[in-house]
Amino acid sequence: MIIWVIAGLLGLATGLRIGWALVNKQSLVSSAMIVALGSLGVVAAFNWHPLALLTDMLLHWPNIAMAISQVALIACAAGSCVMITTAASDRPAAISRRIAIMQYGIAVVVAIVSLAMFFLGGRQPQMAPTEYLQHDLGAKGSTWLLPLLYVLLALTLVVWAGIRYSNLSRRGRALFVFTMGIVLIVAASAFFLLRAVGRTSLVSIGAAVTILGSAMVIVAMGSLLPSIEDWFGARHELRIIAPLLAELGRRQPDVGIGVRPRGPLAFRVAERMSLISDALYLEATAAVT
Repeated sequence: MIIWVIAGLLGLATGLRIGWALVNKQSLVSSAMIVALGSLGVVAAFNWHPLALLTDMLLHWPNIAMAISQVALIACAAGSCVMITTAASDRPAAISRRIAIMQYGIAVVVAIVSLAMFFLGGRQPQMAPTEYLQHDLGAKGSTWLLPLLYVLLALTLVVWAGIRYSNLSRRGRALFVFTMGIVLIVAASAFFLLRAVGRTSLVSIGAAVTILGSAMVIVAMGSLLPSIEDWFGARHELRIIAPLLAELGRRQPDVGIGVRPRGPLAFRVAERMSLISDALYLEATAAVT
């Protein structure tokens, strides 16, 4: 149940980013956020054993859901890195696009190598995700070194830039919360890396998985925070202007005739402010005449 709550939060955050990208002009930052959040949602979903088992059965390869999760974690690191470097860059759009393509290209190479090493390792007995990590990080820890090193390096850059550009603004607060989630992903990846190189006494797979789950929740909340603040802020503004709008509507009943479609709260605030502006104009015109 907890896994699906985490996956649902990440799915909601991804859906909001997709909606924003459809309504507004598509950008590298929006695309990177969609890649990062969607990939992290895939990682969360495949931690549910029945879904992982179903995927393994459909693709006819034991534990392939874990290989997909590994690729999704690489994609999350790549998307996060592209997002933060593009948002923090003042370079021209063409140069930022080339840098983003280069970053995605490196991630694709790492993902292909990781998948190749997974398939070259041969078929293993079917295992639950936690059991697979417990077994594979110890027996074949070398196959995890490249993807884990890439995730650590990419997300360390995200953490550095995220902390540097966090501030007290609404977007800055959201970036700080998002960055704290990335910090936990870095910590979990470091635990997995320590386990992969053989320091088994220092690492508990269960603790690392718990940290990773907590990180997913914080990342999702950081992505949802601007939308949550926008919703509460719009509700507050609607309550403030409601008495003025009611009074002007009583005095100028011709304003706002017709059915107005419901939409996002921010648009409704703007629409009501336009009604107030129209009513005040009519009031001023009547006073002059």
